[in-house]
Amino acid sequence: MNNNLYYDVVIIGGGASGILTAIKIKSKFKQLSVAIVEGNDRIGKKLLLTGNGKCNLTNKNISPDNYITGNKAFLKTVLNQISYKELLRYFENFGLICKFDKEFRAYPFSEAASSVLDCFRLELERLKVDVITNSKIIDIHKKNKGFSVRTSDKKFFCNSLVIACGGKAAPKTGSDGYLFDVLFENFNLNIITPYPVLTGVNVFEEKILKALHGVRAKACVKLFINDKFINSRFGEVQFRKDAVSGICVFDLSKYVSEYLTFNTINRHNCLGTLKLVFDFFPDITIDHLFSIIKKRIKLYPECSIDNIFSSVINKKLSCEIIKASKIKPNTVCSTIPFDKLRTLVSNFKNFSLSPSDTDSFLSAQATAGGIDCKEINPLTMMSDKIKNLYAVGEVLDVAGDCGGYNLHFAFISALICAKNFKYKD
Repeated sequence: MNNNLYYDVVIIGGGASGILTAIKIKSKFKQLSVAIVEGNDRIGKKLLLTGNGKCNLTNKNISPDNYITGNKAFLKTVLNQISYKELLRYFENFGLICKFDKEFRAYPFSEAASSVLDCFRLELERLKVDVITNSKIIDIHKKNKGFSVRTSDKKFFCNSLVIACGGKAAPKTGSDGYLFDVLFENFNLNIITPYPVLTGVNVFEEKILKALHGVRAKACVKLFINDKFINSRFGEVQFRKDAVSGICVFDLSKYVSEYLTFNTINRHNCLGTLKLVFDFFPDITIDHLFSIIKKRIKLYPECSIDNIFSSVINKKLSCEIIKASKIKPNTVCSTIPFDKLRTLVSNFKNFSLSPSDTDSFLSAQATAGGIDCKEINPLTMMSDKIKNLYAVGEVLDVAGDCGGYNLHFAFISALICAKNFKYKD
C-alpha cells in the first residue's frame, strides 16, 4: 500500500476555517486536488459544541473592539473585507439559512450545529474534497517548492499548505497546540505564547466563592487594574466554588489571562492589581437604592438586615456582601448607623473580587496568542516568510468575545485565503 499521498493543496485541520477554506478553494479551482487532514475520527468536532450546540455563526455587531490581538491593523484589514451579510449570503449558496436572536447573534435556522456540519459535509462531498481523518500531524517540512506533512502512517506532499488546526482550547476536541512548536522550529514563524480566553476567572476570595456556589445573578461587571478602568460587560454572573463565570465574565477573561501571561493589557505594558467589580443594580443609582432600602427599614425596623435585601437580590449573595461590609447578616436593620448603611448599599453596586488566575485550556472556549499576525498578509492569509504557506482561524493571534465573533473570524479568514488563492502549475 502506498502511504505517500500527493495533493495540490493540503489543509491541516477539519474545523470551521479548514472546512470553509477547502470548500472555497475547490469551488474556485475544480481541477485541483484538495485534502483536509484531521487528527480526530471526524471533522467539525469543536464546531458541534459552539453556541451550546446551536452554533453561533456570526454577529451583526462585528467590530475590532470585540477582539484581542497583537496587530490591530491586520485585524481591521481582515474584518473590513467581508461583512456578516456577505458571509451569510455565501452560506445561503449551499443551503445554510440563518436567523438572528435579540442580541444580534446569528444561528442556523434549525438552531442545531449538526445541521451546519451536514451542509459543509455535503458540499465537501459534492466538490470531491478528500477528508482524511485519524491522521494526527507529527511533522511538517518545506520540500523543494512545496511541503511534506507526516502523520503516524502517511506522508502527504503538496504545493500549498493551509494551517487551520486551531489553538490549544478544548484539547479534547483535538486542539492541543502541538503544531505551534513545529511551525516555530521548522519555519521560523513567530509564535505569541498562547493563553486561554473565554473561560472562568479564579479569585483570591475562595471562601466567598464557596459560599456563593450555584448562585446566578445579573450584573454589570467591570475590570480594573490599579483603579484604572479596562472594560465592562453586562450579563448573568455564575458563581462556582472555584471561579466566577458567565458570558460577561468570559469576555473579560481575555484581559485577565493576557495580564497574567504577559503583564500587559491590550498588549500594552502595565503593572498593578486586577479587580472585578460587580454592580448588581446597574439601572438604579446609589441614592435611589438607598431610598428603597430606607423605606423597607422604616416598614420593618425589627427585621434583620439580610431579610431587608432578600426581596431584591439572592439571599446568599446579599449575605456575603453584608459580611464583606463588616456587618453581621442577622443584625437588626434599625440599629445600623446611617453611614454604615450607606456603605452597605454602595457595596451592592461595587462588590469586588480579585482575580488570581483563569480556568485552563481544558475548559476555555478559545485561544489567544498563536501565529504572529505581523507575519501574515491580511489580503491573502499567506505567510510573509514562506511562500504558499497559509494560516486561518484560531491558529492566528486573534481572539474574540462570546457571541459568534470567533467563528466569524474563522470563516472570513478562510474565505479571504481562498478568494485570493493563486495556483500555478
